[in-house]
Amino acid sequence: MIPKGLFYQIGILIVSIGIVLSYIKPAFTDIGEKQNQINLYQEERAKVEDVNKQLAALVGNINTLDEIDKRKLSTYMPDQVDTIAVPRDLHTIAEQAGVLFLAVSSEAAVSNTSVPVDEKAPFPHTFLVTIQGTYSQIKQFMRLLEQNDYPLEIHNLDVAVVEGGFLSADLSIVTYSHLEPEEAPVQVNR
Repeated sequence: MIPKGLFYQIGILIVSIGIVLSYIKPAFTDIGEKQNQINLYQEERAKVEDVNKQLAALVGNINTLDEIDKRKLSTYMPDQVDTIAVPRDLHTIAEQAGVLFLAVSSEAAVSNTSVPVDEKAPFPHTFLVTIQGTYSQIKQFMRLLEQNDYPLEIHNLDVAVVEGGFLSADLSIVTYSHLEPEEAPVQVNR
């Protein structure tokens, strides 16, 4: 016999509400969260596919470059950095800017075996340069560095006042190559 009393029906109602609140509602919440994660994953995957398509198109464009552009690209990022040509270029830039070119030295690249090397990453070549001049001459030197055919990045700059109101600047200038450096450091003083 099934009880049909009011208290029994109220008890059944409370138990059913408890089941809905304790099991069914959290299950729906979990399902909703998983659906949101799936939607987010699908959106991100679509973005990644778009980027991959753009990358494939750009890689395809590399093969369509004409010879002049390939030469420009090779100049901008050569296989090896000429440790004689770069100091010569720095000296020429210093003359154009009107600064006194005191010294340049190339700093050997230190290979760190504990850090994995990305074979496609460019290898940095550091040149330490000392110049003297006025504030505007040193600014002009930096402007001319930016206009060079290959990248010359200033990674460190120390400026000090010297006699006669001139400034002395020690710069750490970095350029890059595709292949790892093989030559010993070069020291040039003027």
